[in-house]
Amino acid sequence: MVIAERVAADNEANLGLFVGAVKSNMLQGDPTARVLEEIPETINGREGLRMVVSARISNLDLVYRYWLHCSPGFVYQVISWCPGKDQASLIAQSEPLFSNIEILAPKE
Repeated sequence: MVIAERVAADNEANLGLFVGAVKSNMLQGDPTARVLEEIPETINGREGLRMVVSARISNLDLVYRYWLHCSPGFVYQVISWCPGKDQASLIAQSEPLFSNIEILAPKE
């Protein structure tokens, strides 16, 4: 899933605030959600952050992989998930998708 949201252009460099908002949203769905991994990740020249989270949503154990990126006027979340708690399997299965992410310039 890809979520692109328009934000004020001066929010571009504030990845930390964006990460905090994403974590807050996850905790609303599952107050016991745990961040398993949070590391810088550059994809096709775009700097961002990889976050892997385990959560229980609607009585399902899930593990999520996020790639979060901020650019002038937009913030992006790319999300994949799978049932269970197998972080390694999720990373391996989603890598072909994530390695091909390309952020296009928005049309004015």
